[in-house]
Amino acid sequence: MAARQVRAEQKDRYLVAFHAVLGLPTADIEQALAHSRGFAQRWANAYRDGGIGALRD
Repeated sequence: MAARQVRAEQKDRYLVAFHAVLGLPTADIEQALAHSRGFAQRWANAYRDGGIGALRD
């Protein structure tokens, strides 16, 4: 899904979820995607709580 996204922020939301599913720590996700820890935590938690639909606007 990330590869098909035009909007960078939406793509990064999907990538956060992907990395979280792989079990990467939040610190590694934020560094890999060059986003804040809050961004990584917010979207990893949104995916955990609501699935893929929770990552959409």
